[in-house]
Amino acid sequence: MADTSVRPPLRIAMTKSTIISANKARENVEQFLADYAARIESPGGGDSAIRRRLETFSDAVREEQKMKKKSRR
Repeated sequence: MADTSVRPPLRIAMTKSTIISANKARENVEQFLADYAARIESPGGGDSAIRRRLETFSDAVREEQKMKKKSRR
């Protein structure tokens, strides 16, 4: 019998791209995380691994911004 609780990771296909600043990218990710957190708190919702990956990405963008600011000084 197969374990039905195991699902493959979500695959996101890009349909278009727009150049935005790192700050705007981080804001977009953080807004998505807030919306996603609300969805996964509902019964049977969401995948916490996806949330953690996005949080890691947001943290990395923030660190990159700090490093760029330091190098400008």
